Amino acid sequence: MRNRLANVLVGLALIGVAAAPATARNGMLGVFFDEYGGQCSSTLRQGGITQMYVVFMPEGDTRGGITGAEFRIDMQDADGYHVLGSENLLPIGLGDPFGGRMTVATGDCLSNLAIPLVRFQVQNISGGSNAKFVAKVGDPPSAPTEFPCALIVLCDAPAFTKICVETGKAVLNASGSTLCGSNSESAEWSRIKELYR
Repeated sequence: MRNRLANVLVGLALIGVAAAPATARNGMLGVFFDEYGGQCSSTLRQGGITQMYVVFMPEGDTRGGITGAEFRIDMQDADGYHVLGSENLLPIGLGDPFGGRMTVATGDCLSNLAIPLVRFQVQNISGGSNAKFVAKVGDPPSAPTEFPCALIVLCDAPAFTKICVETGKAVLNASGSTLCGSNSESAEWSRIKELYR
C-alpha cells in the first residue's frame, strides 16, 4: 500500500507525458452540500453551521477511475461566513483548499458516480445573499504551463495521466438570479435554456 501511495504522489508531482489539458466531458470538480454532488444551493441563517463537500463527478476519460486531484476553493461575496475547518477524505492530503492549493491522493482507483474529496464546515456569522464557494485551479498550480486548471489524476499507472476538468460552485442564501453548479458559461446557458423547454 505504501508503494502505491508513493507512486501516486510521484504521479502528482510529475507532468504526465500523455497529458490531456482539455476539460470537455472529463467530469466536474465542484462544491456541494452533500457527498453525492446533488445539492449545490442551500440556505443558512445567521449563527447556523453547514457541512459542505468538494466532490468529483467523473465523465468521459475519468470514468475509468482517479487516484488524485489538485484544486483550491475560492470564497466570493462571502463576507460574514467563516470556514470552521476542513478534512481530507482521501488517505493523502497536502496543502489547504482555502490557502492556495490542495492535492489529494489515494493508492486505490476511485470510480464511483460521485467521489467526495474534502469535507468542510461553514458558519454564517453575519453573511448575506449569494455567498459562493468555487472550485478553481490551485494558486499557484503545480504545473502552470501544462495544467493551468483544476486537475484530476487518472489511475493508469505508471503514467498517472493528469486531466483538466470543469469546475463548479455552491451558493449559500442564493437570490433568484444566482445559479450554482458548473462554472462553464456554456453549461450555465444550457441549464437556463432547459428551464424554458
